[in-house]
Amino acid sequence: MTDLFNEAFLDGLTERASELKFAEIFAHTGYSELFEFHGGAVLSKKALRTGNPTIHILRFTQAVVDNLLKQQWLHDLQSEQHRFQYTRGVCDALMALDKEKLRGHLKAKSIINQAVESENLYDIMPAVAAAIGDTELLLRHIASHEDLYTSACKLFPTALEAAVASGHTDILSCMLSYLKNNVKGKPEVDSWDEMRCAARGISQALRVAIRLHKMDAGNLIFDFLADNRVFSGSTSKYLGERLIKDCMTSGNGALIYGAFAYDLGGSYHSSDKGTLGKLPLDEFEESFLFKFGHPNALRHLIRNGQFDPNKWAQYRPPLNYALAKRRYDMARVLLENGADVDARTKKLGGKTALWQAAEQGYINDVKLLLEHGAQPSHEKRAFSPLYATGYRKCRFLLLKVMEHGKEYLSRPDLWQIYDEES
Repeated sequence: MTDLFNEAFLDGLTERASELKFAEIFAHTGYSELFEFHGGAVLSKKALRTGNPTIHILRFTQAVVDNLLKQQWLHDLQSEQHRFQYTRGVCDALMALDKEKLRGHLKAKSIINQAVESENLYDIMPAVAAAIGDTELLLRHIASHEDLYTSACKLFPTALEAAVASGHTDILSCMLSYLKNNVKGKPEVDSWDEMRCAARGISQALRVAIRLHKMDAGNLIFDFLADNRVFSGSTSKYLGERLIKDCMTSGNGALIYGAFAYDLGGSYHSSDKGTLGKLPLDEFEESFLFKFGHPNALRHLIRNGQFDPNKWAQYRPPLNYALAKRRYDMARVLLENGADVDARTKKLGGKTALWQAAEQGYINDVKLLLEHGAQPSHEKRAFSPLYATGYRKCRFLLLKVMEHGKEYLSRPDLWQIYDEES
């Protein structure tokens, strides 16, 4: 019953989003986040609703689906039944495109009566077949292994990426097997160029799986690379680092262990999860996490024992670093998971996060830290936040907590009292 309710609720949200202009979707935080993970549903509803859309990528989607239906030789009733399925698969695949490029395409208007080139529709058939999960159609249109990992059109992803984005792991497995049997390296051919190109395409598909939270597809590709070292050995030496960044920015905690393990050893199999011990962050990774990372990534790292809120690679505690980067979302995750609110820096005179916030006049930081139990004063004047600040609002908060406790900060008339006492 809960799953049915959640499905109906999500369907309602995507329906509402599909009624908005794309500019309105991306300007609204909630709908923008919805589009990140359920954009295929939003796009398909728009494409099915609009008879002659002005957005070129929606016209392109309709042309792709019409071409599919013509090839299938379906009667009218079957055609309408398949139109929804095909449109959804094609739109799900579009989410594999680079986020900024996709948004650019969604803003591009179509020239009146502009036709979609038939050559493009034919060339992208392997990727379209992967998007709708049709293995027979895929095999009919593969001329070489390059058709699986190269994009024939800027408006559509590769076949590997399309299978990942649309969730067809069966056809993804089929394509990986095809690559294993058909891509050659030395000594069978003169160079490793083919192998490197195929490995690059597989790597990109893995990054799509991470970004779109396609866990089954991600683990399938990790396992393929682990079982076929000739492919993993042909990937970029920076792939592991990129996978970690992708996990951090997208908040994909489920695959982040695999990303760290791959970066460490150049290989990771899903059956190895948890067996490799803790894989702590280095200074660069920690810095990237707190600058660009998603709070869900931090939650998973803490839960999996890969990150200790009270140990750090930087010269200052994670809490201090998060606040210095104005990452209140990350600071709250740290505080919720046992970060020492009064931890001191290794350098800079051993200052707490509250001391630094008070000294610099960050009122929101001061209030947040006091609400979580930070000490407003210290027996040594040099360490006391109260004496560090010259900002009246910060001093007001510190004094009130000293006099009445942190509960005082929840008063609705807090700032009215400040105005009266000033």
